[in-house]
Amino acid sequence: MNKRFYQTALAIVLICFIIVLLNDIFGIYTSDEICDKFLPSVVEIKICDENQVAVGNATGVVIGKDGLILTNRHVVRYYDYEASAYAMRNNISVRFYNETEYMTADIVYCAVDSDLALLKIDKSTRNYFKIGKADKLKYGDEVHTIGNGNGFGLAYAKGYVASPLVNVVYDETSVEAIQLSLNINEGNSGGPLINEKGQLIGITTFRLRDNRGDIIYGTCFALPVKTINAFLQSVN
Repeated sequence: MNKRFYQTALAIVLICFIIVLLNDIFGIYTSDEICDKFLPSVVEIKICDENQVAVGNATGVVIGKDGLILTNRHVVRYYDYEASAYAMRNNISVRFYNETEYMTADIVYCAVDSDLALLKIDKSTRNYFKIGKADKLKYGDEVHTIGNGNGFGLAYAKGYVASPLVNVVYDETSVEAIQLSLNINEGNSGGPLINEKGQLIGITTFRLRDNRGDIIYGTCFALPVKTINAFLQSVN
């Protein structure tokens, strides 16, 4: 009797494990599942001046259990007009969605040829994105992002792939990017772009302006996984 009970219980556990594994490999994530799974792997970024006054907000993606965080280069770099050169921000801090206090983040590396940067915090975590080779994107694919829009804290948004890959002039340079029908705000820079399979497929990076200089809302662009992997290889 006891032997049969344990065999049945073991079979149920194995079936549940297989279902979870298959869902991770082939399953489609709903919006609430995306939030539950990935919100702990995203951080708010706060930029302060030398007087500890906040001058900017952004988003970061945790990519390593040792506290490595991926974000955009323009988040941690600014143009110093007095020196006529770019300079790095000195006061960068981050916090997770379930924390009230910020912790210091150090700049590890800034890309030379892409708008990406790597930060590090003195904290280990079990929650982080695994960056791999994302599936081929198609027009109309549903995508998800989490970001610190307007510095209000991490929030979720959903949109669609408008174009899987475009060459667009950004920061006076032609870059390859994913064009999105997705509404983001100041502070979303550096946030994850996630597909329905729960894969990190890009980093939300920029919006464009029209001929009058006004921001074009409802359209934004993300740097693809290919660019992210090239950046990480250059770090190593």
